[in-house]
Amino acid sequence: MPTSGLESGSRPNAWHGHGLSICRSMIDAHGGQLWVTADKGRGAVFQFTVPVDRGYVTAERSSA
Repeated sequence: MPTSGLESGSRPNAWHGHGLSICRSMIDAHGGQLWVTADKGRGAVFQFTVPVDRGYVTAERSSA
């Protein structure tokens, strides 16, 4: 029986394989972009961008 890739003897993870879908949903919700490029012989490279609101400053940060 395949496992989730966690430590030996762990039970299968029902969420295994959903990470990319969850990431895409979060990135889309924040107005970002997600893309993938092939890295021949090594696999794939996943990259993303999300906009930054530079007007958002917490009280802690503004005093620094």
